[in-house]
Amino acid sequence: MSPIPDVKREALGQTAYAAYALSMCCKTYDGRDMPTWDGLTDTIREAWRCAAVEAALTYLELASS
Repeated sequence: MSPIPDVKREALGQTAYAAYALSMCCKTYDGRDMPTWDGLTDTIREAWRCAAVEAALTYLELASS
């Protein structure tokens, strides 16, 4: 169980995906338009949430040491 509430996990995942999309000019590796957050599958959205939470927790750990 994540120590971060679901609503915050959602915001972190969506923010990370949006930053990634901007860094890629909203294009996939083969030049197609990237889907919106809502256009991603549940599995892919959960992967983004997990990655963003881990990055946030790592940041907090590093910042406190």
